[in-house]
Amino acid sequence: MAVQLETQIRVGEAARAGTMVARRWGGGGAAAILVSLCVAVVGMSAANMAVRAAGAGLGLSHDHLNLAALIGSLVVGLGVALPISTRILRAVAKWRMARGGVVGPFPARYELTDDAFIYTLGEITRTVPWRVTSELLLARGWWVLMAQAEPLYLPRRAFADPAAEQAFVGEILRRLPPAARARSARAMAALGAPTR
Repeated sequence: MAVQLETQIRVGEAARAGTMVARRWGGGGAAAILVSLCVAVVGMSAANMAVRAAGAGLGLSHDHLNLAALIGSLVVGLGVALPISTRILRAVAKWRMARGGVVGPFPARYELTDDAFIYTLGEITRTVPWRVTSELLLARGWWVLMAQAEPLYLPRRAFADPAAEQAFVGEILRRLPPAARARSARAMAALGAPTR
């Protein structure tokens, strides 16, 4: 029995889920790390200087001034600079894809057969035998099926309602090999499916 779902995936839309998958499956690229560090250092330096100037005007002691500057730097570095660097990296990725002729949105189609997961994105169709799947992840609004360390993205927004999502993803889980199903315990729990 075949089960189908159709939707569209926009260029760069799965970037946040891809970041999570990249961390889980081997880390991010050096350029991403460099951009994040540069933005964080600039943000932390600016916050440090601003807090020191404000603290000196208030007559804070040297120790209190250092503590306030450290806290301000961390808040700006982690809470402001890193999200900004993420947006910069996403915009650069979209720009590079567009420059390379990749435009969207792409029609997406997912079919589950007894033997394979069939994934069509735009003009490309991949037939992935269930035996090579290794895990189903839930990553920031996306279901991600790992097959030979390659992520296949399925947006949660494609489902009409939670019942449709539970039925379709439940069919994926049912077809996974036992070892892959065991590694997918978190996805099963998120879906409300029994983990054993």
